[in-house]
Amino acid sequence: MSMIDDIVGKKLPTGRNFKGNLKGKLYDATRSGALQNLANNQKSVYEIIEKRRAAISTGRYTKDKREADYKKALGDKNFSPDDKKDLKAILEHWGRGEVKPEKAIKKPAASVQKAAPSVRATRAADKRAELHATPDTELPDFLQKNRGSISISGNSSSHQSQRPGSGGGIRAGLGGATSASANNAGSTFKAPPRLLK
Repeated sequence: MSMIDDIVGKKLPTGRNFKGNLKGKLYDATRSGALQNLANNQKSVYEIIEKRRAAISTGRYTKDKREADYKKALGDKNFSPDDKKDLKAILEHWGRGEVKPEKAIKKPAASVQKAAPSVRATRAADKRAELHATPDTELPDFLQKNRGSISISGNSSSHQSQRPGSGGGIRAGLGGATSASANNAGSTFKAPPRLLK
């Protein structure tokens, strides 16, 4: 890269940065310094900017467009040999964002393939799956083996009645009979005493 290319690169934007007050930027670039000799050619350069703004900002300012703009600008007789070199350097700089054929995005084959999901979309899908996952309600293996021998009431007696309330809970004294009282033929259920009025 020559010195003039470096100066052009610092003073005039290209590609995505080719926006804003470009007329002011062109004026600042030609007011002093290495590009000062283009001060009397600002109008011709700005016409190129207005015509090719979209192509330059999207990286599609091709060699054909640059050559056509260069020839048209030379129709203005104000360009000295140094002016022509500087103009060529500016046009080349604007064309550096050009999409190269080898770097162009290849189109998918005839069978349309879905684009791979982005990292962000993948993470979001994983979080959704995690939130809506069915909880694992299976007992661990060591509890599965002994499941048949575990009794809820803690009493493994085979004489325990299967009637409701017979497990020694709250209802055992109100409606159910214990295994001991079930074996006792003479006992009957008595209602709890009432308070006297």
